[in-house]
Amino acid sequence: MQAVEFTSEVNERGELPVPRDLAKTLPHAKKVRVILLYPSDETEDADWSRLTAEQFLKGYAPGDAIYDKE
Repeated sequence: MQAVEFTSEVNERGELPVPRDLAKTLPHAKKVRVILLYPSDETEDADWSRLTAEQFLKGYAPGDAIYDKE
């Protein structure tokens, strides 16, 4: 399997153009796997941050408090 990466912008018709130079190199009449990465909304980012903090603190035992003292 080969992979390529490029940036593009979804147009007003909801289409995602592939750069011409890249399109010329793609295999014709074959299935491809497409993965889209795009910015998420702030709510999702906040949820991930909260979950990360919760999971980190789960590993914090009361005995670890000795390291918090100066």
